[in-house]
Amino acid sequence: MQKKLLAVLLASLFVSSAWAEDKPINITAQDMPGALHSLASQTGIQLLFTTDELKNIRAKEISGVMSVEEALKRLLEGSNYSFRLTGNGTYVLQRLGAALMLNELTVTATRTERNVDEVPASVSVLTAKKLKTKNRQNVYDALRDFEGLDFVAQRGVGHQVSPQIRGFSDSGKATQVLVDGIALDSVVSQVMGRGGLNFTSLQDVDRVEVVRGPVSALYGPSTLGGVINVIPKRWKGEPGAEVNAAYGSHNTQALGAAAGIAKESFDVRISAYNAKSDGYVATPVQNSSGQWDLGARPWEDKKYGLLMAGRPADNHDDIWLSTIRYSGC
Repeated sequence: MQKKLLAVLLASLFVSSAWAEDKPINITAQDMPGALHSLASQTGIQLLFTTDELKNIRAKEISGVMSVEEALKRLLEGSNYSFRLTGNGTYVLQRLGAALMLNELTVTATRTERNVDEVPASVSVLTAKKLKTKNRQNVYDALRDFEGLDFVAQRGVGHQVSPQIRGFSDSGKATQVLVDGIALDSVVSQVMGRGGLNFTSLQDVDRVEVVRGPVSALYGPSTLGGVINVIPKRWKGEPGAEVNAAYGSHNTQALGAAAGIAKESFDVRISAYNAKSDGYVATPVQNSSGQWDLGARPWEDKKYGLLMAGRPADNHDDIWLSTIRYSGC
């Protein structure tokens, strides 16, 4: 697969206190990934980097007694790359003047934004960029190929499913669905099919974070299996608008629009979404019980959203004022 991110994580052989010590290092001139492999092998450090982005860069020969940091500086000199040391003792390479590699952020595992490689939990992030490539109808459909995550459909409730993480079947008490870190499900929303992962349309989703494993210390007792956090989009940049439209089989139609404005002290995003379909029509074949299923499965999904955030002063956290209103399903 082109541009596939290949994270090379090499096992550590020494304790972190020894990493700063000078060591005899001898690396011949070669491609950068090979040189980094050799450095990790000789020093026992952990290195995380993107092979595809570095394979065309030539590393210089280095030899002598030096620290790991000095060796990395010499290898990366003139390459437009630098490095940083994470809290768990891993050296992560990053391009100068660009965002950190693996720069997906998660808020669910610690309630504060941190780089995904620093979070002490099994976390998967579905970014807005990945959402566009999937071409799915809703959030849970976009998550179906995530490892360790399954869904159980609710009979008689359109577009409503219960997630299961790592096989925990009691989803109501084992897996918590959040929207921007807040649990919004209720008995009414579950019955009407408008809660959980059907609370917002894909056009309003910035990313979805899946944390596997118990996190009850942060989110209460209903998280034995894990947490799914849907992060909504905020408007960025100049005032404007966007329109999304799609058409498919069974007369499936989807039309969405959003507009917004962002300033230094606030941002506002409003959106509307309307989708409908004639639904699946069963093949008219009698089953083993002598029953026929000839009915269509039509559905309609309408959503309206308003998301606002204010920043009253410098160095203050955002004050969120978010209201989302939905009708139809």
